[in-house]
Amino acid sequence: MVKSSIFRLRTVLMLLSLLSLATSCIDEDLSKCGSDYKIVYRMNLRTNMNVEIAQTLTTPEELAYADVLRQHLSGVFSDYAYDNDLSFYAGPELFHNEKNKMGASTASYTIYLQRQDYRHLALANTGDETQVSVSSKEHVQTLALEQLAADTIDSHHFGIFSARRDIKAADFGSDIDVNLYMQNCAAAVVIDRRGHSLDDVFGYVEDMSTGFAVSDSLYTTSRHTVVRARRVSGASRSAAQRFEGLAAVCFPSTADTWRYTVVVRRGKTYTKNVLKVSSPLKAGQLRILKFYLKEDGSLTSVDHTVGVSVELNWKPAGEHNVEI
Repeated sequence: MVKSSIFRLRTVLMLLSLLSLATSCIDEDLSKCGSDYKIVYRMNLRTNMNVEIAQTLTTPEELAYADVLRQHLSGVFSDYAYDNDLSFYAGPELFHNEKNKMGASTASYTIYLQRQDYRHLALANTGDETQVSVSSKEHVQTLALEQLAADTIDSHHFGIFSARRDIKAADFGSDIDVNLYMQNCAAAVVIDRRGHSLDDVFGYVEDMSTGFAVSDSLYTTSRHTVVRARRVSGASRSAAQRFEGLAAVCFPSTADTWRYTVVVRRGKTYTKNVLKVSSPLKAGQLRILKFYLKEDGSLTSVDHTVGVSVELNWKPAGEHNVEI
């Protein structure tokens, strides 16, 4: 009888101990009760770049310049990811975050997680991007990509990708796939000099989004920001020498109409051309605007749907809101 009582007491104590351990897993540190799960990340580049170049630049000389422009944008319109930033949300709160060097278009990671429901938000190519930062990742609805808080910024250097994936507890029974898509875009100006000379050309785009709410896939505008374009010269190739160009990489347009300002310098004379584009620029897209240069530095649009407003003898010091 005594031995039986002792045995029952030990059994009860052991059950209480197991119950205490299980309770600690539920109520305290969830990570102690997790497992390793395989998650596969794939970069999906959905872009019109090659189609836009092929349809817009068609003459032999333009085709030579097309190679120059394509090479200039090759690091942006690419499915190669240098790095990633992975956030897992249990409810609205951040449960787990990690950053990895990816170095590929597809990569798989073994991630230690509690088996439960998550809202998973993934980013790629944000680690070395100096013009865009990741903000407010502590809550699922506030995680965002934000451009520098300045009146004028440089073009983005990389194609920035993101993904949203609701992962259910039952999904952890097999490998989990996450597909990332490009969230910025590019606008290029191609100028056929037609025998006219210029000493410099520079410009910027405006009326674009300044941020991106990742969970809602929503572009936002918190300020008026202009994005400097980079010069893309065809002078290094003989067949493309008659062309000058600009390319700006940015977030998509905030409305159906946006502007691209191009300034042509000839000696000490500046001509300001404000281009009004009446069709939206969307994520993953390249838009090429083609123009002819006139002797006074003004531009004539090849596309009649693009308006041009010209200011001759423009003075750079008068453009107070833009630091060129």
